[in-house]
Formats: sequence, C-alpha cells, structure tokens
Amino acid sequence: MVHHKNISLQQAKIKDRNLIQYMTRLGHVPTFANAEISVFALRRQDSREIIIIINNELNQIESVRIQSNGNLLDLASLVFDVRPEQIIADPASYGLNGVISHSGDHQPSD
Repeated sequence: MVHHKNISLQQAKIKDRNLIQYMTRLGHVPTFANAEISVFALRRQDSREIIIIINNELNQIESVRIQSNGNLLDLASLVFDVRPEQIIADPASYGLNGVISHSGDHQPSD
C-alpha cells in the first residue's frame, strides 16, 4: 500500500518535470515554438486534433483546444465530456430537450 506521504512526494516530483521534455519524450514535436511558448498538435483516435500551448518560462499548460468539425451533438459531447450515445439516451440532462427530436432545427430551445 502506498502511503499518503509517498503520493504527495511523487506528485511534487512529477509537477516539477519539464513539460516540453515530457512531450518530446513521448514523440511529439512542437508545431510552433519560440522563447515564450511551444505549441503541440496531437491527433486523437476519434480524428479530433488537440492543440496544447505550453508556456516555456513558467513550465505550465497555457491553453488546450480541441479542434473538431462537428455538430451540436459533438459540441455537447465536448462540453459534458460524454459519448454522443449518452446524450442521445438522455438529451434533457444535457440541455437538449426538444432539440434532438426536432431534426433540422438549428435554433436552441428555451
């Protein structure tokens, strides 16, 4: 069993690691880099592209953006971090009550 103190120590060690070196070690090459930032474009299995911007000086993630050519269902999947099937099964829980059943309606329902 790992003790809480050991977990905290491991977290501190991991947090101090260089993000650029980590990404490079994983085989990712920046698509853009200058003294201030490094930008990585990663392709996910679902064909969406994730743009990660790392602040070089602070060694912190500055921004993460998921690019996708999608529709309302794709957007809701990203916002709620669930699979489209979950949204279709219970659209009201995701603010889509009345929207999914009205195909072709591009206006939000109130």
